[in-house]
Amino acid sequence: MDSKTFSFDKIPQLAGRDVDYQLTPEKFKDFIAFMPDEKGIEQAIHTRKNKKVDRTLLYNVFTEQYAVTGLSPKQKNHLEKIKDENTFTVTTAHQPVLFTGPLYYLMKMFSVIRLADDLSKKYPQHHFVPVFINGAEDHDFEEIQSTSLFQKKIVWETEQKGPVGRFALQGLHEVFHQFSDILGESPKAKEVKILIKNALDTSSDYNGFTFRLIHGLTSSYGLLYLNMDQPLCKRAFLPYFEKELFEQKSEGLISETQEKLLGLGYKPQAFARKINLFYFTEQGTRNRIIFEDGVFKVLDTHIIWSENELKEVLHQNPENFSPNVVTRPLYQSAILPDVVFVGGGGEIAYWMERLSQFQYFDLFFPVLIRRNSAFIIPAGLRKTLHKLGMEIESFFPDEDKIIHDYIQNTSDNHSYFSQEQKVLTDSWIRLTEQVITYDITLKGYMEAEKVKLSKMVDHVEQKVIRVLKQQEDQKIQQIKNVKHKLFPNNGLQERVENMFQYYITENVDIADVLYQNMNPLEIEYKVLFL
Repeated sequence: MDSKTFSFDKIPQLAGRDVDYQLTPEKFKDFIAFMPDEKGIEQAIHTRKNKKVDRTLLYNVFTEQYAVTGLSPKQKNHLEKIKDENTFTVTTAHQPVLFTGPLYYLMKMFSVIRLADDLSKKYPQHHFVPVFINGAEDHDFEEIQSTSLFQKKIVWETEQKGPVGRFALQGLHEVFHQFSDILGESPKAKEVKILIKNALDTSSDYNGFTFRLIHGLTSSYGLLYLNMDQPLCKRAFLPYFEKELFEQKSEGLISETQEKLLGLGYKPQAFARKINLFYFTEQGTRNRIIFEDGVFKVLDTHIIWSENELKEVLHQNPENFSPNVVTRPLYQSAILPDVVFVGGGGEIAYWMERLSQFQYFDLFFPVLIRRNSAFIIPAGLRKTLHKLGMEIESFFPDEDKIIHDYIQNTSDNHSYFSQEQKVLTDSWIRLTEQVITYDITLKGYMEAEKVKLSKMVDHVEQKVIRVLKQQEDQKIQQIKNVKHKLFPNNGLQERVENMFQYYITENVDIADVLYQNMNPLEIEYKVLFL
């Protein structure tokens, strides 16, 4: 399998801060604890040893969770070693998505799997465990209710409210039937259907379904999947819940950091509040906790507590409290012996707003490493590129420019215009020099006429290009198709297409392709030719 790479600054769809962090991370030295490289990881390992976590709790949480599926040999090895003080985690996170959602969802996972394996080889005195945290407590269902397979959108419609991981699976079997119809009946499609159906049939909620599906795809690679929406983890985080509720320092610390980043030209990523926690109500909803008029309230409910009442509720049932985007990184660092967090550009951006908050809570701030990104080029698309005589980078500009450049490069006679343009311009310059010997005031007139002449040639050239476009209509349509494949709706392929379409159509193991190529210490944007 072939591959190539591009510098992040060559990909126009990427945000400026994302590009800057990859290419010039030293710009952000005041907002991160370690540089995102091997030296930074070495420093993090040394520092992390001084920040202990409850490894027995972590072992018990994983053991209980995997009782329903069992562990692969590699997972079992990771779990046994997690009790050792020389074992650390390499972590990524995401909320549940429909049938693995867009490509980058699995790219995240294989980024941490590969990095953990590489670090374990490089530092044999330590052991590194890849962990995927399922953001099952999020309640923004609209962001994760759909996926796209072969450019067909599949949507799960449900009226359920609250944390998406707790959703019942009502209606999801019908959505699976739609997905199944699009997959088709090939042997590999049937494998995918069995995998998804088994996960559905053995689960009672969306979190359980997502866990079993990801386990089926990644267990042989050793990834440990962690659902942190459970009492043991919440009780371990109880002191930090108290600090957030009763000291209310996160908002000020993060706002101050955001002001500094704004001074460097980077907009805030996450909105911090006085209290950055939610509460699970008896009705199953997840509502914000606010402090107002000297009491604590759960927004949009009748729940009101005094400080003492809230402390009692918190100590009795910490599982009813839930971090938001501002406090979730704290929760992760308090539970896991992380040395590295691997995330997308947006995630890295909001983590960079947290350093002073971590310091205030006396928690370890991991190395922030940007996950791998890639274009996946199936065999058919590669053949089209070859026929067109075009490279991937030809498709980075907007569509009109791509087509214009293609016509210019493929027309034998097109260079004629630039040649004749030069001949006419040179002749006009000589004529102008002769004219102004008679009357210097005519110079302005002659210059203006030269501009008109140039525009006339350009106008004729555009007419010829339109004719050539009509003659090359089939190839132009192919160009448009390739552009849409790489940049659907002017976005990135990895943010739209589903992994399973490559699994069932290409003569490769797409999971192994991702494992071999997702190395987040390699900072280029990858192109993988299947």
